[in-house]
Amino acid sequence: MNKILGIAGLFLVIFVFTMTMSHDFLSAINLQNFLRWTAIFSLLSIGVAFVIMTGGIDLSIGSVGALSACMMSSFMLMTHYARPSGGEYRVAQVSADDRKVELASAAPVKPGDRLLFQDDKGQQRFLTVRNVSAGESTTRVTTEESPRRLVGGANVQVSAKTYTWSFGVAVLAILVISAGLGVVHGLLVTKLQIQPFVVTLCGFLIYRGLARFIANDTPMGFKDRYESIKHWAQGYTGSVPVPFLKYVSEGRWSAYKVGRDGSPVLENGQRVAVDLLEWVQIPNPLIVMVIIAIVAAILLNRTVFGRYLLALGANEQATRYSGIKTDRIKILAYVICSTLAGLGGMILALDLGTISPSSLGNMYELYAIAGAVLGGCSLRGGEGNILGVIIGAAVMRLIYNSINLL
Repeated sequence: MNKILGIAGLFLVIFVFTMTMSHDFLSAINLQNFLRWTAIFSLLSIGVAFVIMTGGIDLSIGSVGALSACMMSSFMLMTHYARPSGGEYRVAQVSADDRKVELASAAPVKPGDRLLFQDDKGQQRFLTVRNVSAGESTTRVTTEESPRRLVGGANVQVSAKTYTWSFGVAVLAILVISAGLGVVHGLLVTKLQIQPFVVTLCGFLIYRGLARFIANDTPMGFKDRYESIKHWAQGYTGSVPVPFLKYVSEGRWSAYKVGRDGSPVLENGQRVAVDLLEWVQIPNPLIVMVIIAIVAAILLNRTVFGRYLLALGANEQATRYSGIKTDRIKILAYVICSTLAGLGGMILALDLGTISPSSLGNMYELYAIAGAVLGGCSLRGGEGNILGVIIGAAVMRLIYNSINLL
Protein backbone atom coordinates (compact mmCIF):
# COMPACT_ATOMS: atom_id res chain seq x y z
CA MET A 1 0.00 0.00 0.00
CA ASN A 2 2.86 2.40 0.77
CA LYS A 3 4.28 1.87 -2.72
CA ILE A 4 0.90 2.58 -4.31
CA LEU A 5 0.53 5.77 -2.29
CA GLY A 6 4.06 6.79 -3.24
CA ILE A 7 3.56 6.34 -6.98
CA ALA A 8 0.12 7.98 -6.77
CA GLY A 9 1.77 10.96 -5.04
CA LEU A 10 4.37 11.15 -7.82
CA PHE A 11 1.60 11.09 -10.42
CA LEU A 12 -0.21 13.90 -8.62
CA VAL A 13 2.92 16.06 -8.41
CA ILE A 14 3.66 15.70 -12.13
CA PHE A 15 0.00 16.25 -12.96
CA VAL A 16 -0.22 19.51 -11.00
CA PHE A 17 3.13 20.74 -12.34
CA THR A 18 2.09 20.11 -15.96
CA MET A 19 -1.34 21.62 -15.36
CA THR A 20 0.29 24.75 -13.97
CA MET A 21 2.86 25.12 -16.75
CA SER A 22 0.62 24.22 -19.72
CA HIS A 23 -2.98 25.38 -20.08
CA ASP A 24 -3.52 22.92 -22.95
CA PHE A 25 -2.94 19.96 -20.64
CA LEU A 26 -6.49 20.01 -19.26
CA SER A 27 -8.17 20.35 -22.64
CA ALA A 28 -10.68 17.61 -23.38
CA ILE A 29 -8.78 16.42 -26.47
CA ASN A 30 -5.49 16.07 -24.60
CA LEU A 31 -7.10 14.24 -21.67
CA GLN A 32 -8.88 11.85 -24.03
CA ASN A 33 -5.63 11.05 -25.85
CA PHE A 34 -3.86 10.67 -22.50
CA LEU A 35 -6.48 8.16 -21.32
CA ARG A 36 -6.33 6.22 -24.59
CA TRP A 37 -2.55 5.82 -24.58
CA THR A 38 -2.44 5.15 -20.85
CA ALA A 39 -4.87 2.27 -21.43
CA ILE A 40 -2.64 0.77 -24.14
CA PHE A 41 0.54 1.07 -22.07
CA SER A 42 -1.28 -0.34 -19.04
CA LEU A 43 -2.20 -3.47 -21.01
CA LEU A 44 1.47 -4.02 -21.84
CA SER A 45 2.56 -3.28 -18.26
CA ILE A 46 0.01 -5.68 -16.76
CA GLY A 47 1.27 -8.43 -19.04
CA VAL A 48 4.95 -7.95 -18.26
CA ALA A 49 4.14 -7.59 -14.55
CA PHE A 50 3.16 -11.27 -14.38
CA VAL A 51 6.54 -12.22 -15.86
CA ILE A 52 8.46 -9.88 -13.56
CA MET A 53 6.68 -11.35 -10.53
CA THR A 54 8.25 -14.72 -11.42
CA GLY A 55 11.69 -13.11 -11.46
CA GLY A 56 11.85 -13.07 -15.27
CA ILE A 57 11.77 -10.39 -17.95
CA ASP A 58 10.22 -10.00 -21.42
CA LEU A 59 11.94 -7.73 -23.94
CA SER A 60 9.85 -8.85 -26.93
CA ILE A 61 6.64 -6.98 -26.05
CA GLY A 62 7.07 -4.21 -28.61
CA SER A 63 7.94 -6.63 -31.41
CA VAL A 64 5.01 -8.93 -30.58
CA GLY A 65 2.74 -5.89 -30.73
CA ALA A 66 4.22 -4.85 -34.09
CA LEU A 67 3.80 -8.37 -35.46
CA SER A 68 0.15 -8.47 -34.36
CA ALA A 69 -0.48 -5.01 -35.81
CA CYS A 70 1.02 -5.98 -39.16
CA MET A 71 -1.03 -9.16 -39.31
CA MET A 72 -4.14 -7.11 -38.63
CA SER A 73 -3.37 -4.15 -40.88
CA SER A 74 -2.21 -6.19 -43.87
CA PHE A 75 -5.37 -8.32 -43.69
CA MET A 76 -3.35 -11.53 -43.71
CA LEU A 77 -5.85 -13.15 -41.40
CA MET A 78 -8.92 -11.40 -42.77
CA THR A 79 -8.78 -11.72 -46.56
CA HIS A 80 -7.15 -14.19 -48.93
CA TYR A 81 -6.62 -13.57 -52.64
CA ALA A 82 -6.14 -16.53 -54.95
CA ARG A 83 -3.45 -16.50 -57.58
CA PRO A 84 -4.70 -15.41 -61.02
CA SER A 85 -6.04 -18.50 -62.78
CA GLY A 86 -7.35 -16.89 -65.99
CA GLY A 87 -5.66 -15.05 -68.80
CA GLU A 88 -4.89 -11.39 -69.28
CA TYR A 89 -7.50 -8.77 -70.13
CA ARG A 90 -6.76 -5.64 -72.14
CA VAL A 91 -7.69 -2.24 -70.72
CA ALA A 92 -9.80 -0.20 -73.13
CA GLN A 93 -9.79 3.08 -71.21
CA VAL A 94 -9.12 4.50 -67.75
CA SER A 95 -10.74 7.42 -65.91
CA ALA A 96 -8.48 8.23 -62.95
CA ASP A 97 -10.74 10.98 -61.64
CA ASP A 98 -13.79 8.69 -61.43
CA ARG A 99 -11.71 5.62 -60.50
CA LYS A 100 -13.21 3.71 -63.43
CA VAL A 101 -11.55 1.10 -65.61
CA GLU A 102 -13.09 -0.41 -68.77
CA LEU A 103 -11.86 -3.80 -69.97
CA ALA A 104 -12.12 -4.59 -73.68
CA SER A 105 -13.72 -8.00 -73.04
CA ALA A 106 -15.95 -9.78 -70.56
CA ALA A 107 -13.96 -10.76 -67.47
CA PRO A 108 -14.87 -12.82 -64.36
CA VAL A 109 -14.59 -9.91 -61.93
CA LYS A 110 -16.63 -9.35 -58.77
CA PRO A 111 -16.49 -6.76 -55.97
CA GLY A 112 -13.53 -7.35 -53.69
CA ASP A 113 -11.31 -8.87 -56.41
CA ARG A 114 -8.02 -7.31 -57.42
CA LEU A 115 -6.78 -6.25 -60.85
CA LEU A 116 -3.04 -6.95 -61.09
CA PHE A 117 -0.85 -5.01 -63.52
CA GLN A 118 2.64 -3.59 -63.99
CA ASP A 119 3.17 0.17 -64.04
CA ASP A 120 5.47 2.04 -66.41
CA LYS A 121 8.44 1.27 -64.13
CA GLY A 122 7.77 -2.47 -64.13
CA GLN A 123 6.47 -2.51 -60.55
CA GLN A 124 3.66 -4.93 -59.65
CA ARG A 125 0.49 -3.01 -58.71
CA PHE A 126 -3.09 -3.86 -57.88
CA LEU A 127 -6.49 -2.18 -57.80
CA THR A 128 -9.29 -3.41 -55.54
CA VAL A 129 -12.63 -3.69 -57.32
CA ARG A 130 -15.55 -1.85 -55.69
CA ASN A 131 -18.36 -2.18 -58.29
CA VAL A 132 -18.74 -4.13 -61.53
CA SER A 133 -20.91 -3.45 -64.56
CA ALA A 134 -20.61 -6.32 -67.04
CA GLY A 135 -21.68 -6.06 -70.68
CA GLU A 136 -21.58 -8.49 -73.58
CA SER A 137 -18.17 -7.41 -74.81
CA THR A 138 -16.84 -5.10 -72.10
CA THR A 139 -16.51 -4.99 -68.33
CA ARG A 140 -16.61 -1.71 -66.45
CA VAL A 141 -15.30 -1.61 -62.88
CA THR A 142 -14.95 1.04 -60.20
CA THR A 143 -11.86 0.67 -58.02
CA GLU A 144 -11.06 1.49 -54.39
CA GLU A 145 -7.69 3.01 -55.30
CA SER A 146 -7.00 5.61 -57.99
CA PRO A 147 -5.98 3.89 -61.27
CA ARG A 148 -3.63 6.72 -62.24
CA ARG A 149 -0.76 4.28 -62.81
CA LEU A 150 -2.86 2.16 -65.19
CA VAL A 151 -3.01 3.21 -68.85
CA GLY A 152 -5.22 2.21 -71.75
CA GLY A 153 -3.91 -0.71 -73.75
CA ALA A 154 -2.24 -2.33 -70.73
CA ASN A 155 -3.02 -5.88 -69.64
CA VAL A 156 -4.43 -6.86 -66.26
CA GLN A 157 -5.00 -10.14 -64.45
CA VAL A 158 -7.77 -10.93 -61.98
CA SER A 159 -6.90 -12.06 -58.46
CA ALA A 160 -10.08 -13.41 -56.90
CA LYS A 161 -11.06 -12.73 -53.31
CA THR A 162 -11.73 -16.24 -52.07
CA TYR A 163 -12.81 -15.76 -48.46
CA THR A 164 -13.00 -13.19 -45.70
CA TRP A 165 -12.64 -13.85 -41.99
CA SER A 166 -14.87 -11.99 -39.61
CA PHE A 167 -13.31 -9.45 -37.28
CA GLY A 168 -13.90 -11.70 -34.26
CA VAL A 169 -12.20 -14.70 -35.89
CA ALA A 170 -9.23 -12.55 -36.95
CA VAL A 171 -8.81 -11.21 -33.40
CA LEU A 172 -9.04 -14.72 -31.96
CA ALA A 173 -6.45 -16.04 -34.41
CA ILE A 174 -3.96 -13.28 -33.60
CA LEU A 175 -4.47 -13.79 -29.85
CA VAL A 176 -3.83 -17.52 -30.30
CA ILE A 177 -0.63 -16.79 -32.24
CA SER A 178 0.50 -14.33 -29.55
CA ALA A 179 -0.24 -16.87 -26.83
CA GLY A 180 1.76 -19.44 -28.79
CA LEU A 181 4.77 -17.13 -28.75
CA GLY A 182 4.39 -16.94 -24.97
CA VAL A 183 4.38 -20.74 -24.79
CA VAL A 184 7.62 -20.83 -26.78
CA HIS A 185 9.21 -18.31 -24.41
CA GLY A 186 8.09 -20.25 -21.36
CA LEU A 187 9.32 -23.60 -22.68
CA LEU A 188 12.73 -22.19 -23.59
CA VAL A 189 13.09 -20.63 -20.14
CA THR A 190 11.83 -23.61 -18.12
CA LYS A 191 12.80 -26.70 -20.12
CA LEU A 192 16.04 -25.55 -21.75
CA GLN A 193 17.02 -23.29 -18.83
CA ILE A 194 17.88 -20.37 -21.12
CA GLN A 195 17.93 -16.98 -19.44
CA PRO A 196 14.71 -14.98 -20.02
CA PHE A 197 16.79 -11.99 -21.10
CA VAL A 198 18.35 -13.99 -23.94
CA VAL A 199 15.11 -15.71 -24.99
CA THR A 200 13.05 -12.56 -25.21
CA LEU A 201 15.88 -10.51 -26.75
CA CYS A 202 16.04 -13.03 -29.59
CA GLY A 203 12.25 -12.81 -29.84
CA PHE A 204 12.57 -9.03 -29.98
CA LEU A 205 14.70 -9.37 -33.14
CA ILE A 206 12.89 -12.29 -34.77
CA TYR A 207 9.34 -10.93 -34.42
CA ARG A 208 10.40 -7.52 -35.71
CA GLY A 209 11.88 -9.24 -38.74
CA LEU A 210 8.68 -11.25 -39.27
CA ALA A 211 6.59 -8.07 -39.04
CA ARG A 212 8.75 -6.38 -41.69
CA PHE A 213 8.56 -9.51 -43.88
CA ILE A 214 4.76 -9.72 -43.63
CA ALA A 215 4.36 -6.05 -44.54
CA ASN A 216 7.11 -6.20 -47.18
CA ASP A 217 8.86 -3.55 -45.06
CA THR A 218 6.35 -0.90 -46.19
CA PRO A 219 3.68 0.95 -44.18
CA MET A 220 0.37 -0.88 -44.19
CA GLY A 221 -3.05 0.15 -42.96
CA PHE A 222 -6.82 0.14 -43.18
CA LYS A 223 -6.97 3.46 -45.09
CA ASP A 224 -10.63 4.53 -45.38
CA ARG A 225 -12.07 1.04 -45.00
CA TYR A 226 -13.45 -0.90 -42.03
CA GLU A 227 -14.63 2.21 -40.23
CA SER A 228 -16.98 0.19 -38.02
CA ILE A 229 -14.11 -2.05 -36.94
CA LYS A 230 -11.74 0.86 -36.26
CA HIS A 231 -14.40 2.32 -33.97
CA TRP A 232 -13.48 -0.34 -31.39
CA ALA A 233 -10.13 1.44 -30.89
CA GLN A 234 -10.82 4.99 -32.04
CA GLY A 235 -14.32 5.44 -30.62
CA TYR A 236 -15.66 6.43 -27.22
CA THR A 237 -18.07 4.92 -24.73
CA GLY A 238 -20.02 7.78 -23.19
CA SER A 239 -18.57 10.82 -21.46
CA VAL A 240 -18.23 12.18 -17.95
CA PRO A 241 -18.51 15.80 -16.74
CA VAL A 242 -15.38 17.20 -15.09
CA PRO A 243 -15.64 20.62 -13.41
CA PHE A 244 -13.23 23.54 -13.74
CA LEU A 245 -11.18 22.15 -16.65
CA LYS A 246 -12.00 25.12 -18.88
CA TYR A 247 -11.15 27.47 -16.04
CA VAL A 248 -7.53 26.44 -16.60
CA SER A 249 -7.41 25.61 -20.34
CA GLU A 250 -9.51 28.55 -21.64
CA GLY A 251 -9.56 30.98 -18.72
CA ARG A 252 -6.00 30.51 -17.47
CA TRP A 253 -7.11 30.19 -13.86
CA SER A 254 -10.07 32.50 -14.42
CA ALA A 255 -13.81 32.09 -14.96
CA TYR A 256 -13.53 34.13 -18.20
CA LYS A 257 -11.94 33.24 -21.52
CA VAL A 258 -8.46 34.56 -22.23
CA GLY A 259 -6.77 34.75 -25.63
CA ARG A 260 -3.36 33.33 -26.51
CA ASP A 261 -1.81 36.74 -25.93
CA GLY A 262 -3.27 36.91 -22.41
CA SER A 263 -5.92 39.50 -23.24
CA PRO A 264 -9.56 38.86 -22.23
CA VAL A 265 -11.97 37.59 -24.89
CA LEU A 266 -14.86 40.03 -25.40
CA GLU A 267 -18.28 39.62 -26.97
CA ASN A 268 -20.47 42.70 -27.34
CA GLY A 269 -18.09 44.48 -25.03
CA GLN A 270 -18.51 41.90 -22.27
CA ARG A 271 -16.08 39.26 -21.07
CA VAL A 272 -17.01 35.72 -22.16
CA ALA A 273 -17.50 33.30 -19.29
CA VAL A 274 -16.25 29.71 -19.55
CA ASP A 275 -18.40 26.69 -18.82
CA LEU A 276 -18.20 25.17 -15.38
CA LEU A 277 -18.24 21.59 -16.70
CA GLU A 278 -16.19 20.01 -19.45
CA TRP A 279 -17.41 16.70 -20.89
CA VAL A 280 -14.52 14.28 -21.34
CA GLN A 281 -15.22 11.22 -23.50
CA ILE A 282 -14.13 7.76 -22.34
CA PRO A 283 -11.99 5.99 -25.01
CA ASN A 284 -12.94 2.40 -25.79
CA PRO A 285 -9.40 1.08 -25.05
CA LEU A 286 -9.82 2.37 -21.49
CA ILE A 287 -12.89 0.17 -21.05
CA VAL A 288 -10.95 -2.83 -22.37
CA MET A 289 -8.06 -2.08 -20.02
CA VAL A 290 -10.33 -1.77 -16.96
CA ILE A 291 -11.97 -5.13 -17.70
CA ILE A 292 -8.60 -6.86 -18.15
CA ALA A 293 -7.21 -5.14 -15.04
CA ILE A 294 -10.11 -6.44 -12.94
CA VAL A 295 -9.60 -9.97 -14.27
CA ALA A 296 -5.83 -9.72 -13.66
CA ALA A 297 -6.35 -8.44 -10.10
CA ILE A 298 -8.72 -11.31 -9.32
CA LEU A 299 -6.30 -13.80 -10.87
CA LEU A 300 -3.39 -12.44 -8.85
CA ASN A 301 -5.08 -11.85 -5.49
CA ARG A 302 -7.98 -14.31 -5.33
CA THR A 303 -6.73 -17.50 -6.96
CA VAL A 304 -4.27 -20.27 -6.16
CA PHE A 305 -2.34 -19.38 -9.31
CA GLY A 306 -1.71 -15.86 -7.99
CA ARG A 307 -0.39 -17.12 -4.65
CA TYR A 308 1.83 -19.66 -6.40
CA LEU A 309 3.09 -16.95 -8.78
CA LEU A 310 4.20 -14.66 -5.96
CA ALA A 311 5.68 -17.57 -4.03
CA LEU A 312 7.62 -18.65 -7.12
CA GLY A 313 9.11 -15.19 -7.52
CA ALA A 314 10.02 -14.93 -3.84
CA ASN A 315 11.76 -18.31 -3.61
CA GLU A 316 11.61 -20.65 -6.60
CA GLN A 317 13.48 -23.52 -4.98
CA ALA A 318 11.28 -23.59 -1.88
CA THR A 319 8.17 -23.36 -4.06
CA ARG A 320 9.29 -26.32 -6.15
CA TYR A 321 10.09 -28.37 -3.05
CA SER A 322 6.57 -27.61 -1.83
CA GLY A 323 5.20 -29.67 -4.72
CA ILE A 324 4.11 -26.75 -6.89
CA LYS A 325 4.66 -27.18 -10.63
CA THR A 326 6.71 -24.04 -11.08
CA ASP A 327 7.33 -24.60 -14.81
CA ARG A 328 3.61 -24.38 -15.56
CA ILE A 329 3.30 -21.17 -13.57
CA LYS A 330 6.18 -19.58 -15.49
CA ILE A 331 4.86 -20.68 -18.87
CA LEU A 332 1.41 -19.27 -18.08
CA ALA A 333 2.97 -15.96 -17.02
CA TYR A 334 4.73 -15.65 -20.39
CA VAL A 335 1.51 -16.59 -22.19
CA ILE A 336 -0.37 -13.81 -20.40
CA CYS A 337 2.36 -11.33 -21.26
CA SER A 338 2.50 -12.17 -24.97
CA THR A 339 -1.29 -12.33 -25.30
CA LEU A 340 -1.73 -8.84 -23.85
CA ALA A 341 1.11 -7.58 -26.08
CA GLY A 342 -0.74 -8.99 -29.09
CA LEU A 343 -3.98 -7.35 -27.95
CA GLY A 344 -2.18 -4.02 -27.51
CA GLY A 345 -0.72 -4.33 -31.01
CA MET A 346 -4.16 -4.90 -32.55
CA ILE A 347 -5.58 -1.87 -30.73
CA LEU A 348 -2.67 0.18 -32.09
CA ALA A 349 -3.33 -1.10 -35.62
CA LEU A 350 -6.98 -0.07 -35.42
CA ASP A 351 -6.25 3.24 -33.71
CA LEU A 352 -3.38 4.47 -35.89
CA GLY A 353 -4.74 3.21 -39.20
CA THR A 354 -1.25 3.19 -40.74
CA ILE A 355 1.37 0.84 -39.34
CA SER A 356 5.12 1.12 -39.91
CA PRO A 357 6.55 -2.38 -39.26
CA SER A 358 10.05 -1.08 -38.56
CA SER A 359 9.09 1.50 -35.91
CA LEU A 360 5.79 0.49 -34.31
CA GLY A 361 6.33 -0.63 -30.73
CA ASN A 362 9.96 0.50 -30.51
CA MET A 363 10.90 0.99 -26.83
CA TYR A 364 7.40 -0.07 -25.71
CA GLU A 365 8.89 -2.95 -23.75
CA LEU A 366 10.95 -0.49 -21.71
CA TYR A 367 7.91 1.69 -21.04
CA ALA A 368 5.98 -1.39 -19.94
CA ILE A 369 8.77 -2.66 -17.68
CA ALA A 370 9.29 0.80 -16.19
CA GLY A 371 5.56 1.13 -15.53
CA ALA A 372 5.44 -2.26 -13.80
CA VAL A 373 8.51 -1.53 -11.66
CA LEU A 374 7.27 1.95 -10.75
CA GLY A 375 3.98 0.32 -9.76
CA GLY A 376 5.62 -1.88 -7.16
CA CYS A 377 6.89 -4.96 -9.02
CA SER A 378 10.32 -6.05 -7.84
CA LEU A 379 12.76 -7.14 -10.55
CA ARG A 380 13.81 -9.92 -8.19
CA GLY A 381 10.25 -11.27 -8.27
CA GLY A 382 7.69 -12.05 -5.61
CA GLU A 383 6.06 -8.59 -5.44
CA GLY A 384 3.43 -6.84 -7.50
CA ASN A 385 0.08 -5.10 -7.54
CA ILE A 386 -2.18 -4.51 -10.55
CA LEU A 387 -3.44 -1.11 -9.38
CA GLY A 388 0.12 0.06 -8.81
CA VAL A 389 1.12 -1.16 -12.28
CA ILE A 390 -1.66 0.90 -13.87
CA ILE A 391 -0.63 4.00 -11.95
CA GLY A 392 3.01 3.38 -12.92
CA ALA A 393 2.05 3.13 -16.61
CA ALA A 394 0.03 6.34 -16.22
CA VAL A 395 3.09 8.09 -14.76
CA MET A 396 5.20 7.04 -17.75
CA ARG A 397 2.60 8.33 -20.18
CA LEU A 398 2.13 11.51 -18.14
CA ILE A 399 5.85 12.27 -18.30
CA TYR A 400 5.80 11.77 -22.08
CA ASN A 401 2.73 14.01 -22.43
CA SER A 402 4.29 16.66 -20.17
CA ILE A 403 7.53 16.74 -22.19
CA ASN A 404 5.59 17.19 -25.44
CA LEU A 405 3.51 20.06 -24.03
CA LEU A 406 6.33 21.86 -22.27
